[in-house]
Formats: sequence, C-alpha cells, structure tokens
Amino acid sequence: MWKVRKVFGLVSDLDIAKTIFFNFKVLPFRQAIKMPIWIGRKYKIFKYSHIRRGGVVLKCPVRCGVLRLNWRIAEYIGYHLSGSMLLEGKMEVNGFCIIGQGSNVYVKKGATLVLGKNVQITGNTRLIVHQSIEIGSDVLISWDVQIYDTDFHYILRDKDKIHRLTLPVRIGSNVWICNNVTVGKGSFIPSDCIVSANSLVNKRYITSKHGILLAGSPAAIKKENLLPVINAEKERLYDYIFDNDKSKMFVNIE
Repeated sequence: MWKVRKVFGLVSDLDIAKTIFFNFKVLPFRQAIKMPIWIGRKYKIFKYSHIRRGGVVLKCPVRCGVLRLNWRIAEYIGYHLSGSMLLEGKMEVNGFCIIGQGSNVYVKKGATLVLGKNVQITGNTRLIVHQSIEIGSDVLISWDVQIYDTDFHYILRDKDKIHRLTLPVRIGSNVWICNNVTVGKGSFIPSDCIVSANSLVNKRYITSKHGILLAGSPAAIKKENLLPVINAEKERLYDYIFDNDKSKMFVNIE
C-alpha cells in the first residue's frame, strides 16, 4: 500500500509534460530518455529559446530524478509556492540535488552554477549567477536564503573608481545555511561550517579553525568545533536517543 501512495504522491507532484520537454531540451538524447531532471508543479521556465542543449551538465551517474526542481521537501514551506528558472548559462550537477518549492534560479549567459552531491535547498530561495557560484557536497540550505555573485549595478567611488560588478561565490562541503541568510558577491564559506539564521555573509572566511559557526550581519566567527549533521539516518538515531530521555542536553556519541 505504501508503494501505491508513494507513486501517487510522485505523480501528483510532477509536471510530466514540462519534465519531458525540459530533459530533451537541455540533455543529449541518451541521457534525456532516462528523465534525470524532475520538475514539480507550478514551475515557470523563462525564455525557452535561450536554453541550449548542454545547459545542464550531469557529471554523475545518470539516474531518474537525480535533479529535482521546485520539489516539495518540507510541509511547512507550503504547497502554494511557485518557482522559476532562467537558464541562459550552464548548470553543472555532480550528484543528487533538490531545489525546493518557490525557489528562483537565474544563470546568466556565460555564467556557471555548480551543484555538488546531495545538495538540498528547502525552498523560497534565490540563486542568481552572473559569473560563478559553486556549492559543494552535502550542503543543506534552508528557506528564504539568497545567494548571488553580483552587485546588480556598478558602484562609482570617489567619482573615478568603479567597483567590479561580479565576483565568484564558493560554498564548501558539509555546510548548513540556516533560514533568512544572504550570501553576497565574492563570499567564501569553508567546509564543515554552519551559518546562523538572519546572517549576512559578504567576504571570504579563510581560517584554520575547524567546524566554525558564522553569525551576525556582517557574519563573524562565533564558535568552532561545531559540525552540521546532514544525514537522515543519524538524525533518526539522535531523535530516538533524546526522545527517550528528554532531560539530556548533550550525548556522547563516541
């Protein structure tokens, strides 16, 4: 029975016509026939004529549903949100990725968005790429997050100095970005990092410290030796431990 419900839920979430069209639009036939890209309902794809074959590059085993766009992840994000994509540049996918409901992705012509393995974007997030944004593996991005590599407009300083419009953004692996975070032009977030809610990340955080917590506006290193747990099996185990002894604040897992 659960398999029937799973299949019914999948069909109800999937925009079948748009999924078929988009796969054959951006992928070689031998990949497109496997339907590796799933598109959820209420998803708007702008300027189909600007999207070229090769717009999505799969650098991973080609499996059905390896990339899911406008996909339902969390019930509290809601079913009413509609996302969008304008893909004039290139999106490189290195493993299973989900971009949740209500998220907007814009990749300008000549720009590249790189997604590592096991990237999960909860929803209502903006990815705006004018040059390059690279996201590592095992990255969890919460809702209402915006990541962009541009100032959108040039800035004139002292009447004769013009700031560079774009700078690449790099996000390492095993990173958890909490809700309402802004990641701006030229930012670098190292691996094994947590970015606290409502933070502004606007520079390169180069440090020898391990497992840092970034928080504030602008963000600064507040703590270290904190590692995000981005593993559903481990989270279920920890839920069981704490549910059976609600008085515990910490548990030694070694």
